[in-house]
Amino acid sequence: MSNLEITRLKKENCSELTEFLNAVFTAQNGYEMHFENLYPRIFKESDKTMGWHLAAKDSGKTCGVVASYPFKYHIGDRILNAAAMGNVAVDTNYRGQGIMQMLMKRICLENKEEGIDLCYLHGDRWRYRNFGFERSGTEICFHIKASMLREHTVSKKYRFEEIAQEKTDLIDKLFSFYNTQKTYEERQKESFYDAMTAKGHITYVLLTEDGTAEGYITVTSNKETVIEIALNNSKDFADVFKAYIEENAFQVIYVNVPEYNPVVAEAFKYADRYVAFQPGNFLVLNFKNVVEAFMREKCKYTNLPDGVISISSDIFGKWSIKKDRNIIEVSPFEGEADFTLDGYSVYQFLFGTLPLYNKNNDAKKDALIKAWLPLPLYCPYLS
Repeated sequence: MSNLEITRLKKENCSELTEFLNAVFTAQNGYEMHFENLYPRIFKESDKTMGWHLAAKDSGKTCGVVASYPFKYHIGDRILNAAAMGNVAVDTNYRGQGIMQMLMKRICLENKEEGIDLCYLHGDRWRYRNFGFERSGTEICFHIKASMLREHTVSKKYRFEEIAQEKTDLIDKLFSFYNTQKTYEERQKESFYDAMTAKGHITYVLLTEDGTAEGYITVTSNKETVIEIALNNSKDFADVFKAYIEENAFQVIYVNVPEYNPVVAEAFKYADRYVAFQPGNFLVLNFKNVVEAFMREKCKYTNLPDGVISISSDIFGKWSIKKDRNIIEVSPFEGEADFTLDGYSVYQFLFGTLPLYNKNNDAKKDALIKAWLPLPLYCPYLS
């Protein structure tokens, strides 16, 4: 590897990149992959989209790739600079030579230097811990059975209309509605259709009898799992899903949502059961921005008591977290901390899925963390 070069890709590398990823992941997964069809928003011949990919080249031949896809993440009145990372791939002939380590460390460092607040990716927990990621956050999967909605009387009738590239008026309606949400991934108009249909997903606009868009659902290709949902009125949840289940003759569907989605309260009423799980591996690069944003979000659906706690972490340093009425303030501090966290335990302390069991000698501080934590860390799926 004497001629190894680390470089950002350009538009002329698009075909080379897709061929490389298709070959690596086809061999790894055991079935044929076509990244250019799965993610049309990304795999375009442009310097912008190709520049999101960092490649290792040996004498001009690509032997490893890692990607970081930046986006603006609106969380209430806060905007985080986030990055979805993925497509981590190394040619089988080059594995065991530290190429992935080199690429991951460099791209994470560049993300921090460029002001990214939060990175996330999917994959094995052990694999990405070496680069500072930890599996955390909360996503809830509700099992909605037809039997649970049998007695529900529908008060509002919805029509489900699937978006298609030629239905520009419908896409415009959806785009306008999408941007009214309080928490969402910022998507660009020119690539909005590609985002909502990536990986073969299907997006339905929920239309009232007069044609007004009052929500949407995005489902997997078999239509049985909802991966995105937004409703103008969350109390219409039962109306929407009774109609959807009956239209498709399903006995059960699965609705995956972050903890802060307004439909959660209604989904609890109609779910046969639910599962809470950690949706991905997260790397917090800006502690202050991330903790403040998600704590402010939690305040909207939970009455959090006022107070102050301090934590000491060998990953993040020493921080004070204060809530005073509607103001959340995270700031560095000096002195003895209320809670000392070693290693990755700080992620589970702040963003875990299970209730906290940390204790100190101050019952009031223990009560605060039980009320405040975990915070509803989440990132939208890469689309």
